Amino acid sequence: MQNCLIKQDGGICDVVWKDGHESSYHSTWLRYNCQCKKCFREFSGTYTIDILSLPEVLSVTKAEVHNEGKALKTWFQGESPHMTEHDADWLRSQCYCDNCLDCDIIKRDVINSQKCAGKLPTVDYNTIDKDEERFKFNVLKQVVDSGICLIQNVPITPGQVLKVASMFGPIYSTLYGNIFDVLDRKAENAAYTNLLLPFHQDQPQYESMPGVQLLHALRFDSSVTGGESQILDLFRAAETFRRENPKYFQTLCEVPCKFETMDKKRSHPVFQEHQKPHFVVDYFGKLVAVNWHPGIAVATRVRFDDVPRYYEAYRGFLKLLERKEGMFEFRLKTGDLIIFNNRRVAHARSAFENNGGVRHLQGTYINLDDLKSNYMTLAIKLGENVTPPKVGNGSSF
Repeated sequence: MQNCLIKQDGGICDVVWKDGHESSYHSTWLRYNCQCKKCFREFSGTYTIDILSLPEVLSVTKAEVHNEGKALKTWFQGESPHMTEHDADWLRSQCYCDNCLDCDIIKRDVINSQKCAGKLPTVDYNTIDKDEERFKFNVLKQVVDSGICLIQNVPITPGQVLKVASMFGPIYSTLYGNIFDVLDRKAENAAYTNLLLPFHQDQPQYESMPGVQLLHALRFDSSVTGGESQILDLFRAAETFRRENPKYFQTLCEVPCKFETMDKKRSHPVFQEHQKPHFVVDYFGKLVAVNWHPGIAVATRVRFDDVPRYYEAYRGFLKLLERKEGMFEFRLKTGDLIIFNNRRVAHARSAFENNGGVRHLQGTYINLDDLKSNYMTLAIKLGENVTPPKVGNGSSF
């Protein structure tokens, strides 16, 4: 930090940085985000400011650069005993000029800049013995960059998927429990049959659907024909849809879909429904969430005039997904485990015949926020220079 200047009768404080960049901060923003020891508890990362006790109109009366450019200190009218403090590095990282915001959005926009295509990202489980933290980071980086990672040579012990999942975050329990078995048992759930499964995300009927899914192949006999796994980047598909059919894209942002799971026959009956749009766009116009599962998308209840345009747009996106652009397609082997971002990618399965063999996967979920947190903290610990990514959980950053 090189210099600072009060403007607009104390309503703005400009900061000039040593690289020539200029930042402007509103007085209200500076005071509400004060990082002095009284206002900000570093150990818990929480603010203790009583905003309503402050003047409604805040004016900076004095501003100074301190500690050889490493800190900004400001004083406000009506608060003579209090001195507002900000670390220079933190202040620069929070600059909200158009240029800095745009650059930060682009840097974090991993979902749209990466292409979910080409060779399936793979990590060998045996490398965990050499360096467990490096193994975990390598897996997380693939999930962040491409939406999926295949981990090979995972021990074929029942419940092993829970052990692997716990490396990346706490288990996320759903109506299927902490762990579930995917094999042909002619059940009501289509996943537990040998039928084809179209592209979908798991369980969008939840207010917050599972963020990360893991599937471990305990057994996949060579006699089984079919049953290939398919992964498609829904964010890439949605952006293609926006370019090619902006009217349809907007419709699926505005008119919601109802996702529903009703099961009275279970030992613990289920009544779950949630109506939300297929696409969510944020304040900056960026796609930040996708909700997609044709199998549990039931009769949507919307205004009369919106029904035709909703189904027209819905069919349009289904047709686009049939192009399978950028799709990963692969056949799991016994001992393979896939971990993927359920908010970002859709998964599908081709129909299969057992032919006397067995296709048995075990699955579980973890929270996407925990995965992102572990990715960032491991990167810092290992000295990796990474940018906090968008992960498809509805957040702009």
